[in-house]
Order: sequence, then structure tokens, then C-alpha cells
Amino acid sequence: MKSDMLNEKLRKDRRSSIKWSAIDGFFSQALQFIIIIILARLLTPNDFGLVGVVSIVPLIANAFIDGGMSSALIRKGYFNNRLASTVFYFNIIMALFIFSIVFFLADDISIYMGKPIIKTMLEVSSFIVIFSALEMMQRVKLTLELNFRTQAIITIFSILISGITGIILALLGFGVWALVSQQFINAILRVVFSFLLVKWLPLKVFDTHELKELFGFGSKLLVSNLLDVGFNYIYILLINKHYGIHKVGIFTQSKRLSEVPAITISTIIRRVNYPLICKLKNNGINYINEFYKTLNSVSFVVFPLFIFVFYISPNMINLVLGDKWLGMIDSYKILLISFSFYPINSLLTNVLQLEGRSDLYLYSKIINKIFLFSFLMVSITLGFKYIFYGILLTTISEFIINGIFTSISSDIRKNKILQSVIPYFIASILSTLILTLIDLNIKYVSIDILVSFIIYIVIYILLAMPIKIFNIKKINNGKYEKYTKY
Repeated sequence: MKSDMLNEKLRKDRRSSIKWSAIDGFFSQALQFIIIIILARLLTPNDFGLVGVVSIVPLIANAFIDGGMSSALIRKGYFNNRLASTVFYFNIIMALFIFSIVFFLADDISIYMGKPIIKTMLEVSSFIVIFSALEMMQRVKLTLELNFRTQAIITIFSILISGITGIILALLGFGVWALVSQQFINAILRVVFSFLLVKWLPLKVFDTHELKELFGFGSKLLVSNLLDVGFNYIYILLINKHYGIHKVGIFTQSKRLSEVPAITISTIIRRVNYPLICKLKNNGINYINEFYKTLNSVSFVVFPLFIFVFYISPNMINLVLGDKWLGMIDSYKILLISFSFYPINSLLTNVLQLEGRSDLYLYSKIINKIFLFSFLMVSITLGFKYIFYGILLTTISEFIINGIFTSISSDIRKNKILQSVIPYFIASILSTLILTLIDLNIKYVSIDILVSFIIYIVIYILLAMPIKIFNIKKINNGKYEKYTKY
């Protein structure tokens, strides 16, 4: 009885959380997307290439926020003020350390890249790491409380104000500094709003014993996230060396526009699903069926979205960004397929973290980076487009590895993962193939895209909805409850 009441309460919390997390995710990313499009029309691929070079700084900041100690705290299922204060001071120390390294290396990086302006850009952007460390505990507190309404307010207003500022600076002719200023102001505003809206201040305490307990779990996640950052930066350095700053701009813009919907969906699901299944597990309630339902729902939504954008990308890029960005069509299309698996991989790694297997999470990242580096070394000499095929192959291998490790660490079965993912991917491909056989012959591009989308969705629902109903029915009937590990 108590278990049923708790389960029902968590379900109500989840519905509210999903609503506000979706508002935060979709509104913030929609704003970000619009701002990127406007700035892309005002600026050049070279400007975005220069910002891509200094992107190491916000990437490091995000690594601290999205992994490591924050995930370790959320995994506990409750907010411990004493422990949070300890982590707060630890992150400030680490942020100052990284800030010093970036400042020290800025001159050498600018010399290597052959762009003196990069030195100043790196020095300015390095402050973002400190700003991110200052607001991390407030974000953790809100996540544990499932308070995504306040998070939505902080995120949306920070993006809106910083975005408008960046656009104004671009119109005034500040060029690449419009992009740097946008990131810098966004980081400052997040700190200000977090301290104004979240009633939390750190205690004057630093407990090394409790920090060590968290560090065993969180450090592996932090190393994993920093591996991602490092390899992203290797791509930028090698592309600049072989193909120039213009291609760096094409790479970063293709990656940014393809990852926006992927990260949006992943963030919404992770921020709700991870604390929820943590609470279920901590209260002795089975979370496996909840995982299967979420995996089916995410696959049902993600794949048709990405495959349809793949289909319309030539017309969309020309219409939205203009002809100076037509060189990114091929790379953008390949990355769309790759990033369609991003939310799936995020769900699988959620389970590894929940089960306390941050070691498997780290091993997965290391194996994935070995594949990534191998594909990069081969593809970089073959041509610019082949770099993106290497990324796609790496993503597929990551999905396979995460699936295997998830089944090792939990009672989730590999075949059930495939049944919850692959049919929706195939249905999306088939819907696109059927759409290509229909000759709409509509003169206006925007109307053609709209009509194509409506037809595509109808075809997809007819193909995929029976699959979803069948899978969810099996879960609700308990067919997935008698799980056995392979």
C-alpha cells in the first residue's frame, strides 16, 4: 500500500516535472535555435570557426555541471546541505585551476591556430568555467526537488537577454565578439538568477570524508565528460590544420544545429527520468518497466524528427541560413543520423549511473574514444565529408557498447533494448522512402516543407503506432517483468 502511494506520488511529480522540463527544454532550445539562425545570417562561417576554437571553455564548464559531483549528489535522491556545501567549494577550486590552465595556454593555442585574436577570446571565455561552478549546486537542488519551473525561468531569461545582446552586437559590426559576448553574458545571468531565485547558500564547512565518498563515483563521470570535451577539441584542431578555419565553422555549425534537438530531448528526459528512477530504486520499487516505457516513447518521437529533417535539410538550410551555408548540407545530414541515437545513449548511461557502475560508464567512454580516434585518423586524410561518416560509425558502436554494459549492470535485456529502438528507426526510414515517391511539385519551399511534414507524420504514425501499442501493452501486462540477464 505504501509502495503504491509512493509510486502514484512519483508519477504525479513526473507529470509536472515533464511539463516544466519540456517548457524549459523546448523554449530555451527554440530560442537558442532562432538566435543561432539570426547570427548565422549576420556573421560568417569564419566567425563561427573562431568561436569553435574557443568552445573548449564552455564545454569544460558543461562537463562540470552535467557530470561528476552533480550526478553523484542527484543519485543520493535527496539534498544534503553539508555535502552540497563541500562540493560547492571543491568545484570552485577546480574551476579556478582550469581557469588558470586556459589562461596560461591561450597564447600557445593562438600561435598554433595562426589567429592572434584567439588568445583574447580564450582569456575572456575562461571566466565561464568559474560562473558555471558558482551555480551548479542551485541546479542540483532544483533537480532533486523536481522544481523545473524555476530552472525554466532561469534558462529562458538568460538565453533571451544574452541572445538579444549578441544580435545587437552583430548588427553593430562586432563580428565574432558578438558570439563570445553572448556566451559570457549567458553564464553571468545564470549565476545572478540562480542566487536570486534559489534560497541556498553554502555552509562554512568542507568535509573531506564525505567528498571522498562522492569522488569515487563522480570522478569517473567527470573524467568521462572531460574525455568528450578533449576529443571534440581534437576534431577542431585537426580540421583547422587540414582544411582551415572556414571548415571549422562548417563543422561547429553542423554539429550545433544537429545536436540542438538531441540535447533538448535528452536534457528533458534525463532531468526527469534520472531523479525519478533513483527515487524508485531507493524506495525498493522496480524501475525496469519504467525504463522500457521511456525508451519506447523516446524512440517513437526522436527518430521521425531527425529523419524528416534529414530529408528536408537542403531546402531548409538554403531557406533558413542562406546560400553561404550550403557547404554544410552533407555534413549536417550525416550528423542528424548520428545524433538521433544521442537520447537513446543518454537513457542507457542513466542506468549505469543509477546502478553505481560509473566504472562501466568510464570504460564505455574510453572504448568509444578509441573507435572515435581511429576513425578520425583514417577519415581526416580521405576528405572533409568522411570525418562525419567516422562520427556516425562511432555513434553506432557507442549504442552497442552501452546496451551491452547496461545489460551487465542491471536486469535490462539487450533484446528488449533493440525491440524498443530499431523498429521506430526502420519505420522512420520507410516513411521517408514512401514520401520520396510522392511528387508534390509545390513552388514555395516553406509550403512544400509543411505539406511534406504532414504527409510524413501520417505515414509514420500508421507504421509506428501499432509497434508502440504492442510494446507498451507487453510492458503493462508484465511480459517484461520476468527479466533474466544474458
